[in-house]
Amino acid sequence: MQRAKGRAHAAFALKGGTRLADLRQQGSAKVLLPRVAGDRPELVFLNTSGGLTGGDLLELSLDLAPGTKLSATTQTAERAYQSPGPAAQVCFRARVQAASLHWLPQETILFQDSHLTRSTEIDLSGEAEVLLCESLVLGRHAMGETLTRARLTDSRMIRRDGVPVWAEGQMLSPETLSRPVLLGGATAFGVLALVARGAEDIPRPPQTEGARLELSAWDGRALIRIAASSGFALRRQMAAVITQLSGRALPRVWASGGTP
Repeated sequence: MQRAKGRAHAAFALKGGTRLADLRQQGSAKVLLPRVAGDRPELVFLNTSGGLTGGDLLELSLDLAPGTKLSATTQTAERAYQSPGPAAQVCFRARVQAASLHWLPQETILFQDSHLTRSTEIDLSGEAEVLLCESLVLGRHAMGETLTRARLTDSRMIRRDGVPVWAEGQMLSPETLSRPVLLGGATAFGVLALVARGAEDIPRPPQTEGARLELSAWDGRALIRIAASSGFALRRQMAAVITQLSGRALPRVWASGGTP
């Protein structure tokens, strides 16, 4: 069967502000650069295949030179479709050299019988900082779907000067989904990580309706975990937290239905 392969890479340098220095895109992975006001440009990754299924590969990467600032996101929610064979793979890598990155992809929706392997690796150097979010929705809530068969292997790593400062993994399987007590009755989950000077001093974000939120903060790191009753409730809570931590509006595509 035909498989989708996509690779996209963008690099930014400081030239009177943050400016694009290199751009490469191949296959189903594309990069959009909408015009926005302010000193922090936005970048939008797009998967033109329309979703992920078994054997697909999507590789995204960023390189930020010292002094640059960037908000990066995805054009819309990523959908993991039925995968009767091997897993679909999504890999995100970023090198942030004494710069500031907001990596704010929109949610991933797991369909029945999906199989997805996803990894995120971010390397910081010097006083670099990153705000990262990831969110996961179990099934198509608007269709009344209850997810019972799906597989996800998820790993995240942030390093500073080669030393890990945050690493975690997550696995979902039909066995996990068959025991709803393990998920606390939630059908949507999110995590936000802020790695920056003073991150341990952030105030606890307010909790929105339909979501539960917990904060852990220490030694230049803050982690916020969210469990929600629906994808909509998760998105609303994520938006509130991102706005508070970033001090700015969400990327335009979060509110525009995918139009930069």
